[in-house]
Amino acid sequence: MATTKPLTPFPPQEKYRVLILGCGNSTFGHDMIQDGFGHITNVDFSSTVIEQMKTKYSGFSDFMNFVCVDVTKGLPFESKSFDLIICKGTFDALLTSAGSIANAKFVVSECSRVLANGHGVLFLVSYGNPDSRVVFLERDNDLSYYWQEVSIHTVSRRSAGSAKNDYVYVCSKRLEDVPFLKGPQASSCQTMDRETSTTEMPLMNSTARVE
Repeated sequence: MATTKPLTPFPPQEKYRVLILGCGNSTFGHDMIQDGFGHITNVDFSSTVIEQMKTKYSGFSDFMNFVCVDVTKGLPFESKSFDLIICKGTFDALLTSAGSIANAKFVVSECSRVLANGHGVLFLVSYGNPDSRVVFLERDNDLSYYWQEVSIHTVSRRSAGSAKNDYVYVCSKRLEDVPFLKGPQASSCQTMDRETSTTEMPLMNSTARVE
């Protein structure tokens, strides 16, 4: 699989600044630390889950932090402060809620804003196929507005009898600064809560493809 060389150097794995959107009570962040990744910031809408995870991983505070965030109100982080953002299922959940289209586009804009220029990557896992998801990665029908390259990987589910696929959207941030969508002032939530619990084909070229 051919890949585009990052426009700016990617840091060593142990120095990655990673943001996980919608961490829930998953062990994913801890597993990444165990695999040698750098600092992991975990965010979730549930204040209860965030407090539980802080307690569970209190011994890893030098490597991970947990922040209660409503991503539809923005990300309370400085611009260009992450090298990698991982979103697994959270984007799909956004698209089932009120104001889903505007919220999804705003979250994509915020992800681009907090990623480092030229090498930052949004790693988005979704059950939505490219026909229903690429539009949210665009700005004014332009996929290259935020991204140097977008590659889309089709992954077959392993569950017995399932013919469905999941899709991984790997979005590499462009080098140049661009204006971002305006939204509510981002802040860490305090009281909000909820229950938590390879095929390849070309897509288009503004440095974008499906794999």
